[in-house]
Amino acid sequence: MPGSYSVRAGSKYIYKGGVIVYVKQAILHPNHSKENEDFDIAILKFFQPLRYSASIKPVKLPHQDEQLPLDTMGYISGWGSISSHYPFISDELRAVEVPVLSNDICVNSYENIVHISHRMFCAGYKIGGRDSCQGDSGGPFVVKGTLYGLVSWGFNCAQPGYPGVYTNISTLRDYIRANTGV
Repeated sequence: MPGSYSVRAGSKYIYKGGVIVYVKQAILHPNHSKENEDFDIAILKFFQPLRYSASIKPVKLPHQDEQLPLDTMGYISGWGSISSHYPFISDELRAVEVPVLSNDICVNSYENIVHISHRMFCAGYKIGGRDSCQGDSGGPFVVKGTLYGLVSWGFNCAQPGYPGVYTNISTLRDYIRANTGV
């Protein structure tokens, strides 16, 4: 429903600072699957454009099918829970740096749970300890100013053997371009 959702930009706090813009339209990928979260992306169009400032800046997008090298470190951020045992969201934006894992590790980690498609990648530590968590979904996975992924899903948070799963932006560039012109 238009106007039901808003985005706070330019603040590290969830409930104060920055600017709030209201969502005019959310365009969920038509092939999105709730069963395995494949094609887990939506384009948000605002009633008013965001104005760039010292605290609001654009992020670059990768080229179509651009691959991130293994072990590339990327930053994830969000206001989600700080652990699966502490279900409360954070008032202050939190961030952590995690490495991209191989597709084999990703597939093997979730082989008995869900199919990992090429539109997904895993990042995190094999021993756990650092990860995105509930409430971080849709948040960025950024490497050197380029948005390579979106927080999608995972098994609990920071669990050994279950890295975070991210939507692979480079495999969805045609969809993004068709709906934004970017």
